[in-house]
Amino acid sequence: MKKAFLRPLLALFGFLLSFSLSAQDNYPVSLKVEAKKISATEYDIVFTTTIDEGWHIYSQERNPDCDDPKKDLTCPQSTEIIFKKSADYDLVGKAKESIGKEEFDKVFEMNLKYFEHKATFTQRIKLKTDKTLKVAGSFFCQFCTDSKCNQFQPVKKFSLEIKGVDPVATDTSQKTAVSADTSKKDTVAVAAQTTTTVAPSNEPEKQE
Repeated sequence: MKKAFLRPLLALFGFLLSFSLSAQDNYPVSLKVEAKKISATEYDIVFTTTIDEGWHIYSQERNPDCDDPKKDLTCPQSTEIIFKKSADYDLVGKAKESIGKEEFDKVFEMNLKYFEHKATFTQRIKLKTDKTLKVAGSFFCQFCTDSKCNQFQPVKKFSLEIKGVDPVATDTSQKTAVSADTSKKDTVAVAAQTTTTVAPSNEPEKQE
């Protein structure tokens, strides 16, 4: 009974805190977005979060109990990365995340996977054009201490420009990275420097 009474108050408190901090645009979590060249046709889009001491953010993976309608549970919002649809590239699998902790969470009173100090999320993409293309979307995460929660308001938007497939690639010695720090901004806009080139593989391309 006590837990059922406290959960609405906790949710309200978290909302008020989020509103207050969003007005200041001063979050305990900063975000950097990078596009790292893997091959002539593939890039890794890497999201790196730096988290203040005492705070943590949650995994993309939800506790299965949170999706059980028979259980009266208040659950955290999972980290979510959304890419705008584009004919210029495909997503390769799902975004991978760094190793976090899975422990009992005092705020939500259940076992949850979360990250402290730093977390990375990596989404590989496969290019489908030789023209310069834009990779854009949004990044959302909820961050908490042992007693309170907050979240990005609004969600962080990102936009990266990447050089398309180079049919005359010759240099395989280097990889390229572009980065942007979004700790104080809601939008990232970065032009990738893809002056180095990569030789195409002689192996047949694997169909996905």
